[in-house]
Amino acid sequence: MQEAIYSFGARKLVENVGNIKPHEKVLIVSDFAMKVIAERLTCAVSAIGAECVVCYMKPREWDCQEPPEMIAEAMKKADVILTPVSVSIAWTNAITNAKKNGARVMLMTGFTDEIFARPALVLTNFQEQAKLCAKLADIYDKASRVRLYTEKGTDFTFEKQGRYANKVGPIPVSGECRAAPDIEINIVPIEGTSQGKLVVDGSIPYLGIGVLDTSVEFVVKDGLIVSITGDRNAQKLADNLAQFENQNVYNIAEFGIGLNPNACLSGVMLEDEGVFGTVHIGIGSSCHFGGLVDAPIHYDLLIKNVCIELDGKLIQRGREIFFD
Repeated sequence: MQEAIYSFGARKLVENVGNIKPHEKVLIVSDFAMKVIAERLTCAVSAIGAECVVCYMKPREWDCQEPPEMIAEAMKKADVILTPVSVSIAWTNAITNAKKNGARVMLMTGFTDEIFARPALVLTNFQEQAKLCAKLADIYDKASRVRLYTEKGTDFTFEKQGRYANKVGPIPVSGECRAAPDIEINIVPIEGTSQGKLVVDGSIPYLGIGVLDTSVEFVVKDGLIVSITGDRNAQKLADNLAQFENQNVYNIAEFGIGLNPNACLSGVMLEDEGVFGTVHIGIGSSCHFGGLVDAPIHYDLLIKNVCIELDGKLIQRGREIFFD
């Protein structure tokens, strides 16, 4: 029975979210730790008649490390790419080059069997949420200054003049990435303009940290994190960033707004980033989705129960969005 549920979720992801058609060439890029997920996707893709090729590699050593050159070349030939990997290859040159060649990319880092059965995937109307993504992105596109604050002490601002919102939502189109069941829009802050305090109380779905029991606090000055304080998770993240000996890992790279009404914090990036009522602050690399900073990593920090102002006007409080 459980296998039938997983198969249903895989079929929905392939057909309704990925919008894969029988005539398309589909490349599944995976690593050995995710073989079961890759096999389930292979069955779902093959069942609709698409041509499916699967490539396995050893897990990357860190997030955003490039896949092997042979796989990167194969990615350029695909119509659709699915990436069930244990370590992210999302913001890599291989993904960027595949998108330039017209590929639709479904990012699936850390995907689990359970996600195939979770409400975030099986109950969400991705077509309807696409409309919300477009409507909210239009409002953000017209704004210049963003402020984020929470009752727990977050108070954070940045400038975004001339930068448009990325819609990382329901249905991928040629040359774009999606990450089901994540639904979000995100903006890359103007470099050097982010300021304030971030009290991260949701999750840090990297480095084995996951859903947080206690908050981790970040101080941001002129676009860079200058201090990280908290419990063992704060120290774990701080130690990891320090080992790169690269200031760019502290860059404020992304401001993302979760928009999946059925998503819940689970410690898995693909669902956590889409939780409605949360914001995730991406740190590190931004050059592959509209920014200028190249870094060896890109991590996301989840904050719950947010309030957001655009140019001084309240646009969101928790799960409420205020449209004119």
